[in-house]
Amino acid sequence: MPSLAATVDAFFRHYSGERAWRLDAALSVVRRPVGTAGARRCLEICEAGLDDIPHERLRFPVSAESRYGPHGPAGVWTPRAGRLAVVEPESRLIADFEREPMVLAALSRSTEGMFDLVDVGAGDRAEHYEGREVAGRVVLADGGGREVARMAIDRHGAAGVLLAGIYRGADDPSVQRNRFDLPDAIVSAGLNPEDPGHPRGFGFALSYRQAEELRALLRKGPVRLHATVDAGFGPGEMEATTATISGSDLAAQEVWVIAHIMEGHSLMVGANDNCSGAASGVEIFRALRSAIAAGDLPPPRRTLRLLLVPEISGTHAYVEGDPARIRSCVGGVNLDMVGADHAVTHAITNLVCTPWSVPSCMNDVGTHILGLVAGRGRLHQGDISIPNFTYAATPFASASDHAVLVDGAYRTPCVFFFEWPDRFYHTNLDTPDKVSPDTLRRTGTAAAALAYAFAATDPASVRELIGVADSGARRRLATAVDQGLAAGAEQAAEWAERLTVMGEVGSDALRTAAALLPPAEAESAGALAERRGAALVAAAAAERGRLLETLGAEVRPAAPEPEAEADRRPRRLYAGSFPRRDVEARVSGWAEAERAAGRQDPRHGQKVFELMNLCDGEHSLHTICRLVQAEFGPFTVAQAVAHLQPLVEQEFVAW
Repeated sequence: MPSLAATVDAFFRHYSGERAWRLDAALSVVRRPVGTAGARRCLEICEAGLDDIPHERLRFPVSAESRYGPHGPAGVWTPRAGRLAVVEPESRLIADFEREPMVLAALSRSTEGMFDLVDVGAGDRAEHYEGREVAGRVVLADGGGREVARMAIDRHGAAGVLLAGIYRGADDPSVQRNRFDLPDAIVSAGLNPEDPGHPRGFGFALSYRQAEELRALLRKGPVRLHATVDAGFGPGEMEATTATISGSDLAAQEVWVIAHIMEGHSLMVGANDNCSGAASGVEIFRALRSAIAAGDLPPPRRTLRLLLVPEISGTHAYVEGDPARIRSCVGGVNLDMVGADHAVTHAITNLVCTPWSVPSCMNDVGTHILGLVAGRGRLHQGDISIPNFTYAATPFASASDHAVLVDGAYRTPCVFFFEWPDRFYHTNLDTPDKVSPDTLRRTGTAAAALAYAFAATDPASVRELIGVADSGARRRLATAVDQGLAAGAEQAAEWAERLTVMGEVGSDALRTAAALLPPAEAESAGALAERRGAALVAAAAAERGRLLETLGAEVRPAAPEPEAEADRRPRRLYAGSFPRRDVEARVSGWAEAERAAGRQDPRHGQKVFELMNLCDGEHSLHTICRLVQAEFGPFTVAQAVAHLQPLVEQEFVAW
């Protein structure tokens, strides 16, 4: 295999940002809720872009009984029409599906009628409905859309909801995503029925400006609306496309490149989210085939597989349809948002790393490759390389297809290319003019080089991967010391322990590089990984000492946790990923409690993901909480027990 730098050069020559942009633009005009003709049309467009690369269409039945992950579709929603108008105290059209499809909330059911309007403010918590009569009326709210819909329709009997909140980033002035910067943006909205197989009610998405106009009318007196929705819902099929470039001597093993081509029932047709990943995935495979044909890259040893799927549920369906599939996968690259024009959207390219429960050299190798891509700029005088592309490596976050692979059921490393912040995210303003051919080329080249590096490993290349991962781990140790110094002596113990765990996780990541070789080739690389891993653990201990010495701090032993609790070894009793739908149905108040915990601790979701990942019957609660706390901040055995106990009582987990 060529070096990582040579691999990047090859893909940079063969990957066409313009071609990817044209494919992105073609996809972005197609309405594509899962299972509809639009979804099939998008797959056809991508398949045409693959030319003669072998590919096949996969079909998975969906119905009220189907289960594909925690949020898999329970049917096919087919919207045909939707109009919303004020009829009293004045006559005015507010929303029309034909003019702007995103105004209709996903899973809206057919309706025709006149409704009184009631404003519930945020509308996503029980207290917002106290003292308000909403049954049979239409609720106006600007809180989290899915929580509003469930609370208003399922809990309080509202006929429908008007959703007017731009979420994620609206409170950050640097993103320019609030009501003053984007007053007319329509945000993708959907209902969140308690019974996914039988959704009720309807919804429309409004801009901030429209919501304020309605509130101004309400301040003067009653407001009456006329709503019409024509939409079907029932059993059908969820479709996906897979394509392959076959490997040579390790062809039975695979590296996956995953891109979602639709987000469930959503009417969102965003050019960056969710067209750029699919367009880039197609172009990556075309570029690889071109590079191999030109002799610029040798054929990979492992098979490279492209998966174009409905987000998360499609990956679940592929994995769960045949357990042998995930067993053949040695790693994955998830392409989510990969094409934003950074200057226009305010986005940067993020490589979201695997969780510490799934240590992998893929994180540092991907970051190193992004550095090679970014360093292609030149200073105004002389041949001096400078970075001219903005990127970052970030801690694990879920909510896309990579989370399926890294889940404790499979623990397959998969990184996540994602652009954030993006001021047009999930709005009708996410259009092809906000997508850059250069960003597509840069991010596509990085993702292609990373996937190829794992598919084409040989003893020499694995030594390079070990070296890159070792260097990356050492840089993170130094950065952690800086962060610990900034935190001060009061947090010295927390940062000291974090450094220790970082050394252990980094050492494990080096071993994953050596594991990419078949046993007959792995002896030398395995020995190197062990030596460098031991040195890394020692370096972490030295950095821990440097931190404590500089702060003049002394770490005293923590008060011991109750042994009976700390020694417990929780074990998942469910197969596959966390069955959220079933848990919500059987554990009273689970969803509300999780949302409340998330409001109190923004990292709650990441912490409990790791907790559940390590419920394997082998790790004690003490060991689990030690890793979670080092990775994401304070997390005690008592907190773990409190989270797990309801799951134990309902037999999702056993002690």
